[in-house]
Amino acid sequence: MRRSSRHTTIALVGVSSFATGAGVNTLDGDLPNVGPLFPVVCVTAVALTAIRRMTRTNDQRAKDLAETMRRREEEHREEMAEVRRREQDRCDRIEAVADLRVRSVYGRLDQVTGELRNTKSALEELQHDYGDLTRDYNAVVRDALAEPLPGQEARVQAAAVGYGQDGPHEHGPRRHRHRGPSPSLTVVETRDRQESV
Repeated sequence: MRRSSRHTTIALVGVSSFATGAGVNTLDGDLPNVGPLFPVVCVTAVALTAIRRMTRTNDQRAKDLAETMRRREEEHREEMAEVRRREQDRCDRIEAVADLRVRSVYGRLDQVTGELRNTKSALEELQHDYGDLTRDYNAVVRDALAEPLPGQEARVQAAAVGYGQDGPHEHGPRRHRHRGPSPSLTVVETRDRQESV
């Protein structure tokens, strides 16, 4: 038997007992007649039972709703925790990639700086060697120019403009009666030197 049926039965038994007692007592003329109260008591008992049933139903609905809300809140919390975990994982991956890139850039920068330093020192060494080589070469050239060529006498020739070995002579373009090509200069060896060049 359900709880609400039990209460309804108890209420109806109580009302019936009261009504029977009241009917018996009405035979006695001293007590007031309570017979008209019987329908009021029955309606009140039925109304109380219906109210209790509605209250229990509403309480059960409220409990079910609260349980549903609690489950949904729990699911929402779990979803939010999952979203936060994914976001944290994504941020951690981005940070790890950024750190890796920064370390890679710093490593490459150190490598390039080292290569630049090595290149600079090699350049300075080459410049120093080139300076030494240039000085040695210039000294050899000066020494070679200062010494006479083998097989030839060292002679000093004084050559001034307008003077040759035979004395002064006229310089300038040659004048011919016939027209020819324009005068030009040619390189003449010292031993084949002509005075009229």
